[in-house]
Amino acid sequence: TIRFLMAGDYYHLNDFPHAAAYYQSVLQLDPKNSVAAYYLGLSQLAPGDLDGAEHAFQHALELDPASFSAAFNLGVVYTRRKQPQAAIQAFQRAVEILPDYAEAHEALGELYLYLNRPQDAARELERAVAVTPKMAKAHYQLGRAYAALGLQEKAQQELERAKAP
Repeated sequence: TIRFLMAGDYYHLNDFPHAAAYYQSVLQLDPKNSVAAYYLGLSQLAPGDLDGAEHAFQHALELDPASFSAAFNLGVVYTRRKQPQAAIQAFQRAVEILPDYAEAHEALGELYLYLNRPQDAARELERAVAVTPKMAKAHYQLGRAYAALGLQEKAQQELERAKAP
């Protein structure tokens, strides 16, 4: 519909309040539009409306349980709120949907490090660098995980990989 197109235009112009208003109007007319619910979440997440974004991403997942993007961004919401357990659940759902998405594994690894679970962190970060070998942030975090596990040589190797161009 024209409302959906206008919402997209506002979103791409970084006019998130107008985008959110138009996505909400699309959802009033078509409450089962999972794409509009997802983009409403993004339009609310960008300016920091974490409550609105959480609700929109949850709604998108209710409408489309296989929405990787909604699950991933729900993890982002919970991470920003410093709710690591909820973030882990959301990111785990995302990697169940799309197992080879390195950024989701990297996010899980960081959360596990935050919770002092270096073994779990190493597992996720190893997956991230296996999928995306030049992901410097994942190599850095993997080095931290290995250091926490007492694997100093492996930690040093990963930290060197993080610095490589």
